[in-house]
Amino acid sequence: MEAGPAPGRGGLCAIWLLPPGSVYQFPAEPDPEQLLWNHHKMLGLWGLFFFLLGCVQGEPVCYDKIGCFSDEKPWSGTLERPIARLPSSPEHINTRLLLFTRENAENFQAMLKVEDVNCFCTDWSGGSRTIYTQAANNIRVVGAELAYFIGYLSSKMKYPLSNVHIIGHSLGSHTAGEVGKRMPGIGRITGLDPAGPYFQNTPIEVRLDPTDAVFVDAIHTDTDPLIPKMGYGMSQSVAHMDFFPNGGENMPGCSKPILAKLLDIDGLWEGSKDIFACNHLRSYKYYTESISSPDGFVGYPSTSYEAFTKGTGFPCPTTGCPLMGHYADAFSSHGTSDYSYFLNTGSEKPYSRWRYRVSVKTTGSVNFLGSVQVLLNGIKGSTKGEEIASGFIKPGSTYSAFIDVEADVGPLITVSFTWKKSLINLIPFTVGAEMITVQYGKDGQTYEFCGKDAVRANNLQSLTSCYSATK
Repeated sequence: MEAGPAPGRGGLCAIWLLPPGSVYQFPAEPDPEQLLWNHHKMLGLWGLFFFLLGCVQGEPVCYDKIGCFSDEKPWSGTLERPIARLPSSPEHINTRLLLFTRENAENFQAMLKVEDVNCFCTDWSGGSRTIYTQAANNIRVVGAELAYFIGYLSSKMKYPLSNVHIIGHSLGSHTAGEVGKRMPGIGRITGLDPAGPYFQNTPIEVRLDPTDAVFVDAIHTDTDPLIPKMGYGMSQSVAHMDFFPNGGENMPGCSKPILAKLLDIDGLWEGSKDIFACNHLRSYKYYTESISSPDGFVGYPSTSYEAFTKGTGFPCPTTGCPLMGHYADAFSSHGTSDYSYFLNTGSEKPYSRWRYRVSVKTTGSVNFLGSVQVLLNGIKGSTKGEEIASGFIKPGSTYSAFIDVEADVGPLITVSFTWKKSLINLIPFTVGAEMITVQYGKDGQTYEFCGKDAVRANNLQSLTSCYSATK
């Protein structure tokens, strides 16, 4: 690659695995998002009908340089994989590797801006544009071919396996796992919403597993069951670090009415994709944004999303929290984690969020029906008003909430308080904040701000530090 070095970690060979639905003729400047969308149009139909097919076993098939494949257990004949299918031939699948560098103006530039890498995109559309059960088995041949390619780089060009990072979406996640099983020592595999049907609860020989690479991370965004909720991903943990943004099931912004999606400002094409595969596609969108905004994707250790929303894992332990996405491998404790990791995201770009716990002690003389809000002001900027409590507000009480703000404001300088009435009150009165305590989730830094004034509804009260910030 002729492009000069980037400011990131050099020496990485990144291989992206496109999911089923890739176009047969790859354009000179292919659109990865369009390829993903084609996959999900097909996957929705496959998911409805694959269980109606019969079980027919065949003799093992063997191919030069990549070995033999059977359709015996665990590849079929199990509750999770009832249909027996042999993978298609390499000639039929016609796997192609396309090299992207900084000279490609449109695609994969987010990674190339921070990493000095050779980025290979895998087009296996010949094996993916078929019924789902066949595509789910074709990944075995694709994985074997990629393992052969990486083995060539390793043996002939002395390229270290530890520098290889394979990123796969949906079925591509398990394809990456197949590569890792055949080439022990792969540095990293990232699974972006690993496909669930035919892989959930299967033996590790079949699916992505932590043993497939030195470090394996996964982002789960569509873990609802295929039937009846049309979830394409898997809820099972398959990595050293499994991230479940927004709980892993329903992503913010994906539940808009169908008409609203079709009339989305991004156009009819974008709106159509969001109808059928919005949750499943969010995994790669989060990963892409994490490359340029890593601190906005802090993953908090917890046993469940419900526990996370109640504060489990907040703030991060003294050992820190991993970052979901591109920089997950920077976390020093990877490989020994017993936790899944949770976080919240925004409903649209930018998806990154920064998590705080805020407590407000109110002051005043009148109880009211309404809400109280807080704005954070830091050295990098300010947040919009974040609701801390709503309903029946009683001055003199303390209200607390976790908030996920859309801006990295940096160390806090001041905070602002405001309140709103739900009912018209002809007699004016004031409400204030006596103290506001703010704790940042990533490092546990705690700030206390004091105020003396009270304000009328919809006005801002500014509070300053009670004393120096403490840890």
